Parts: sequence; C-alpha cells; structure tokens
Amino acid sequence: MSLISNNLKYLRRLNGLTQEQFAQRIGTKRANVGAYEEERATPPVDTLKTIAGLFGISVDDFVQKDLRNVSDTNLTPIGIDTKQGPQNLFDFQSGNTELKPGTPSQSNAFNASEPKRSGNNIQLIRRFQFNEYLVRSKDVSFLKTLTDFQLPTLPFGEYRAFEATEDFAFEGALLIGSLVKNWYDIADGKNYVLVTKAHGIIYRRVYNQVKIKGTLLLSSDNQRFPSTEISMNDVIETWEIKAFVSQVLPEPSISFDKVNNLVDELKFELERLKK
Repeated sequence: MSLISNNLKYLRRLNGLTQEQFAQRIGTKRANVGAYEEERATPPVDTLKTIAGLFGISVDDFVQKDLRNVSDTNLTPIGIDTKQGPQNLFDFQSGNTELKPGTPSQSNAFNASEPKRSGNNIQLIRRFQFNEYLVRSKDVSFLKTLTDFQLPTLPFGEYRAFEATEDFAFEGALLIGSLVKNWYDIADGKNYVLVTKAHGIIYRRVYNQVKIKGTLLLSSDNQRFPSTEISMNDVIETWEIKAFVSQVLPEPSISFDKVNNLVDELKFELERLKK
C-alpha cells in the first residue's frame, strides 16, 4: 500500500468516518475515496490540499510520512468536536447535508482563503464578466464582487451560475452548475458549462474521451455551433448543469393532428349552423 492510501484510510478510520462521510468532507464521491484507498486512483492535487487542510497538516507530510507513526500532529478534522463524534459538523438526515448553527461552511472549513458563503449561495457571472472571469476565476477579491443568490431546492454544494449566450435554448437564462473536480466524473451526454482558454465560457453537451485521448467531445443543442473536440489542457473549469433559471417559458409543441381535428370540428359546426 502507498503512503497516500494508508494515510487516507488511517485518517478516516481514526475519526470514525465512513467512506461516504469522508467523501462529503473533501467534496468528492464515495467511489473516489474507495479508489484512493485501494490504490486504483491517485487523488488530484486539489483533493490532496483539501485533505491536508482539513486535518491541519502539510501536503508533503500527507504524501511522504506514515501518519500512523506521527504522535505530535493533531489529526482531528478542523471544526469537529471529538467529544460529540465526527458528525457534529454536518447533519446527514434524509440524504441532505445541512450546516448546523455556529459551524463554518464546507468551503471555508477546507480553505480559509475562499470567500465566505452561507448555505447554497450561488455566485453569478454575467456575460459582460466572462472575459474577466477567464483570468480571475481564482482571484478571491474578484469573486467577492460577484452577485450571489440562493436556490433552496439544490443540495448543499459549491455552485456558480453563468448567463447563457445563444448556444443555450433560452438566451439570457442563468445556468447553475456544480463544480466537477475530477475529469473522469464528466458523464457522457450531460450538459456542462466549460471555462476554456481557446473558446471562452461555453455551454455544451459533453462526451468524455479523457481516458482514451485526453479530450472532450462537445456537442451543441444549437445547430449553428458544430460539434468539436477540445484537449483537457484547454479546460480551466467544468461545471455540470444542475438547474437553470429563465424568464422565457418554452413554446408549446404543436400537434398537427389536434389542429386538423379542430378544423374538422369547426367545419362541422359551421355546416350545422347553416341548416
């Protein structure tokens, strides 16, 4: 077993966490935690930083030292009261994650440099801000200037909303996305907002070819935009669309059979009135 997998399993069990609970704390899926512990996958750098920050240790110590032999390090997650058990930070009732009063938000518990948010605050990036977001998406001072709002029906998580351009069915709608931290989690045929170096911020239906070619195949719902393939080296961020907010309602689909039946009924009624 590698040090990373050993340390990950040790920290999780030391604090009495299931793989699902540990995954919630580091912002990933349970299956990923299992893969890390069984050495079927290596945690990405961002995940390593999150784990190290959660337990108040350095990334170097996490990947280079056997933490089972380290006695002078506090290996209790930040914000967790060991007297009441590891679940006092989050309440997992009915599958929902809810912050209890007086506790830091998930993102702030992991990274003190992140702007403070409460609940499911969704930061909004308008079209006129796209170019600035491309170069300042990691700039905390810029992120603090963004308008935010809440959508109470969304599960707890990290979200951003992007104002849709003509590549979405309802131009001007707000596309609300959840950050995808692992490229392998990008699912075929689902809808994403992609923040890219060459194409800017775009909405596309995505097909994952990362394992095969290190690329994504992008398909647009608007025929004006041809399908294209981009390298993952061109991708800055990927946000899976979870909801959208629009002031435009969908046009009703027209049934020609119903129209024909209506015309026939009108003709019949006119003929009856003439008699």
